[in-house]
Amino acid sequence: MKRKRTNPVRYVFLCAVVIGIALIYIARLINLQFVSADNYRYVSEYTYTRTETVKAQRGEIFDRNGVPLVTNEYYYHILLDYGTIPADAAGFNGAVLSVVRMAEKCGETDRLTPPSYPLTEENGYLEFTEDYAPDGKYKSRLTRLLCDYEYGGSGLTDEKRKELAKVITPKELRDFLLVRYKLVDAEGNPLYSEKDTQILLERRFSMDTISFSPTNSYVFAEDVSMSFITLCAESGGKGIVTEKHSRRVYHYPGYASHILGRMGKITESTMDHYVALGYDLDEYVGVSGAEMIFEDYLRGVDGEITIVEDEYGNILSKTVTKEAIPGKDIRLTIDINMQIAAEDSLAATIRDIVKEAEAKPGELDGEDADAGAVTAISPATGEVLALASYPSYDLSTFADNVQELFNDERTPLVNRALNGLYPPGSTFKPGTAAASLSEGVINFDTIIVDNGVYTYYPDYQPRCWFYLMYNMAHGPLNVVGALQNSCNIFFFECGRLLTIEKLNEYCRGYGLGQATGIEYPEATGVLAGPDYVESSGLGSWGPGDTLQAAIGQSYNTFTPLQLSVYISTLTNGGTRYRAHLLHSVYDYASGECVFTVPSEVVSTMELTEQVVGQIKTAMQNVNENGSTARIFDNYPITMGGKTGTAQISKTSSDNGVFVAFAPLEKPEVVVSAVVEHGASGTPLGAVAKSIFDCYFGLDNENEQEQ
Repeated sequence: MKRKRTNPVRYVFLCAVVIGIALIYIARLINLQFVSADNYRYVSEYTYTRTETVKAQRGEIFDRNGVPLVTNEYYYHILLDYGTIPADAAGFNGAVLSVVRMAEKCGETDRLTPPSYPLTEENGYLEFTEDYAPDGKYKSRLTRLLCDYEYGGSGLTDEKRKELAKVITPKELRDFLLVRYKLVDAEGNPLYSEKDTQILLERRFSMDTISFSPTNSYVFAEDVSMSFITLCAESGGKGIVTEKHSRRVYHYPGYASHILGRMGKITESTMDHYVALGYDLDEYVGVSGAEMIFEDYLRGVDGEITIVEDEYGNILSKTVTKEAIPGKDIRLTIDINMQIAAEDSLAATIRDIVKEAEAKPGELDGEDADAGAVTAISPATGEVLALASYPSYDLSTFADNVQELFNDERTPLVNRALNGLYPPGSTFKPGTAAASLSEGVINFDTIIVDNGVYTYYPDYQPRCWFYLMYNMAHGPLNVVGALQNSCNIFFFECGRLLTIEKLNEYCRGYGLGQATGIEYPEATGVLAGPDYVESSGLGSWGPGDTLQAAIGQSYNTFTPLQLSVYISTLTNGGTRYRAHLLHSVYDYASGECVFTVPSEVVSTMELTEQVVGQIKTAMQNVNENGSTARIFDNYPITMGGKTGTAQISKTSSDNGVFVAFAPLEKPEVVVSAVVEHGASGTPLGAVAKSIFDCYFGLDNENEQEQ
């Protein structure tokens, strides 16, 4: 067998390649170690590297149709940066004066932040300002600063300096600061004009009070114009930087304030929560409404950028080390046009109630009406279409009026639609009727005679409202007639036959006294019954309590949103949906929908078409022939409604309540409205009509006709 021969040329070539590569690396190493060493040493020793946070864009808020409600607006601050401002006194002071000069040139001295300075001159005498006086709120701050300054010499203890701080005179302090900030020469002669000296004293001291440092820049001017920013850039001033911010812009000021909510600083009570989530303590977060509830969607993730500058402050490089991730946009279920209609009509109706009551003789006719709420929801999905509370407030001016709002006895910050609890009055009767029909204690032909007084119990004989007001009785009525006339006697008997246990079983199915499931904080209300009375220490439940509960009195109190959920469940055949205000979530960058909130069934109950049909017919008759007939005269949409009145006290007008739905056959929108001390539910029909007009586009038709 022959041995395979090797090729020496191949080995020579391979060795040459290896040696060549090795020589290249050796040459590169020599270059780094000796030839370019000075360059790299320069970069290392004479450059400054800093990391800046790139604030993530907060998600924006839209209505169900994509109409912007809350968006972001950019604005800019001028800052002095510790890392790049000249270290020498002349350069430092020059940077301070440069910003003031540019503000004067742009006519924006009002944008300069107010300085914190302890001295003032009155009638030629130098004095401490009120805040820095011996009993002033900032006196301890001055003491701390004097200790930091080593006032009195380096050999003194802090305790001794604190003693000196108590007796230092205004002139002594000023003379000390002039030297500290190098505003005078060694002989005490001024180095700057009197005006510039005062500017520098105020600004340098202000910078000391905020502990100007690498981690704490000094905000010199806020919300400046682009002209100001351009001047700063062109000046090339060292240490002067521009910082970009964003703020919320409210496209419908004064509307939907309770729904949208506001931003605020992290408070002491929420500090631990947000720190655990990775927030910085100086961040702004949602503190109410959608801003708070949907914070996790709206909040973005901040990025970082590394900036390398030379010894002169020139930027050598900028590197994004962490991309900022914007928050997500959200769409709410409300229709902003319906929201406006709800708020405007509610406010107008309350004004009209007061005006008409004041024109009448007598008292307690609604002249004390001063607050209310209205809700509109889809009975097929649980989506909230409008949610209004009166009085309200303007988010765009909240900061200016915050103390006034907190002190207002009418509590405009309270969202009455979700947290106001009101007796339902006669709006409760359709629910009692549906339960009685479903359980068979009455039928469609059952006749109950109203003689004005309910006489079943010898020791408790309540009367009908009609008898109390007019000394008359309704006479024989079936269920449709009883609802149309809102006859107490008929529903007293229904309550007795039904029992409170069975009545409340249906009420819970309607959602009365139950959480609606909405994302926001809400009151659950009170469903009157033996359990509530006993747990509240109110004694025992008696037959008379059942009679009152059956007509919406007793201890029954519900939120306006619960009333809308109740009527929705009743008119859609027994399906209770979770009420919700979040419609969908969108990616900020691409605009693509991330997800849409699905309808959620909370519970179902069996209400036959015949039962629901009878209730709808009765409520239709209320609108067409009852007290609200004038409001809905010749209305093109067939609908149903029910008024309610609930006594609150003998010294104030009754509450007015109204519920309605449309269209009659297959309801698309349900409305509930309450006016505190409104005296009657009838005027609230105008509120429902305004909302229906908007929903069905009838408001546009009316405008065109005019």
